[in-house]
This record gives sequence, C-alpha cells and structure tokens, in this order.
Amino acid sequence: EKCGHPKSIYYDGGTLEIRSAGVTLEAESLVLGGTSKEGRRDLIGGFHEGMKLAFVVLLREGYTIEIENGGVLWKPSFEVSSTYGVRVLTIEEEDGEEQNEDLVFRIGGIAESLYEELRGNFPCIEEDYGEVVECEYGQILLEKSFRGKMFVEGLYIQKDEHFEFGYNFKADVVELDRDRKAINYHELKTL
Repeated sequence: EKCGHPKSIYYDGGTLEIRSAGVTLEAESLVLGGTSKEGRRDLIGGFHEGMKLAFVVLLREGYTIEIENGGVLWKPSFEVSSTYGVRVLTIEEEDGEEQNEDLVFRIGGIAESLYEELRGNFPCIEEDYGEVVECEYGQILLEKSFRGKMFVEGLYIQKDEHFEFGYNFKADVVELDRDRKAINYHELKTL
C-alpha cells in the first residue's frame, strides 16, 4: 500500500487470500537474496528472504500455496533434488487462467480458528486499530486490547507489559532483529 497498490485480505472456506492491486513480482524475487524492495528503508523486508522462508514454513506445516502473479501462477512445493538427494523448495510456474495486473497469494488449509487468531494479532487485516493517536513515528494504539503490543507497519512484533499503550511504528524508525521478532529495548524506550 505504501507504493500505491491497495491490498485486500479475504478468508473463505479455509483459504486466505491476500491481494495487492496493480502490482506483480519479477521472477528474481523467488531467489534467496532477490527482492523488489532494494534500497527502501520504509518497507519491511531488508534481508530479501521473508517470502521464501514463509513458503518453507507454510509448506512444512501442511498448508498449500499458490501465487497469481499477473499472467502466471507460481506453485511452491518441496521436491527431492536429484543432485542432493534431499527435499528442496521449488516453485513451478504455469500460465495463469487469466491475465491480470494483481499479485494474489492464496494459502489453503487455514482453519477458521487460526484466521480468528490472525485477526487478533494483525489488526492490519481489517485496518482495525481502534482509537489511535498519529505521531511522527507511527501510531499510538489506545485500545486496551493492544496494551504493550508492538507492531511495525501492522506486523505484530512483540509484547511488553511495561508499556501502557500499543504502538504501530513506521518501518523506517525502528530496526528489527533478523527474524522480525524484537525491537531493541533501548530504542523502543527512546521512541
């Protein structure tokens, strides 16, 4: 959305669909280290591996994935490498059923209870942060349900009961650890 491509998130019958309108990815973004975010400090994803690691985790957990990317369909899966004799992440590319200019991630096998849990941890799904105060570094979340929760661009990072409010920081004002699970405590107190 920061780049002018509206998102929508839709859940139905066990499938979670995340759509970015008017954007597609280059095939190089499927290679570890490849990205479409080069040089953008205002976007999460500075290590160029998140999408690929998400594929690995989702597949290991038994979910299905397909990515509609313009006129092609990408289907991540594990296949046994004839060279190495182990299962490796592969991404098959097929012609899509229709030509469009959207990027659509579909994750199958999502139970309704998991979707409800995701909605609770990621208010960006429905853009429901409740009452907020806009500030230079992002948003202060005043709703009690967000007390001590830290988000970066809507992505849940951590919880710390020492904070009276929740916070949704802009990506360019905090530095996350490599796994995007923590913000430096000193930096957090300063902000």
